[in-house]
Amino acid sequence: MDRRDFFRRMSGKKQAIRPPGTQPGEAFYSRCDGCKACVKACTQNIIRLVSGLPVVDFAKAGCTFCGRCGEVCDRKAIVASAALEETWNWRAEISPDCLDKHGVVCRTCESSCEEDAIKFRPALGGRTDVNVLVEVCIGCGACVASCPKNAISMKISDGESITLLKEAVA
Repeated sequence: MDRRDFFRRMSGKKQAIRPPGTQPGEAFYSRCDGCKACVKACTQNIIRLVSGLPVVDFAKAGCTFCGRCGEVCDRKAIVASAALEETWNWRAEISPDCLDKHGVVCRTCESSCEEDAIKFRPALGGRTDVNVLVEVCIGCGACVASCPKNAISMKISDGESITLLKEAVA
């Protein structure tokens, strides 16, 4: 986490989700000039500019990690890589507002998750417990876009703990 994101958290603002392959910290801020090349190149139309800088907005779709945003970035603020999914440290988090947690069968997030990272388990009272398997979740955001209740958000995860979880499962 860089200084800018630290102060954003301190102020209570949500941390901006930058496109996969974004350079860390000041390297990104000093290189990005807000040219919109990444916005135009995004095949899913999920990148937009906020305060002149690219952010990922999962409201419409998830990220395919195609790398187009990095390929068109002349200033190398975003870099295309074969391992975008592995270096991406955002993961889905389901809030208590989830319909299934209130006895309403929905499960659209489970259907939209190609990685099979969202699991539903029966619970007392006719409801279900919904869990995101962080060791399986790649943070694509497809579940965020599909949720009719906006009960799913993305949170930054410690890359080291995700790596340890993946190694434990393997």
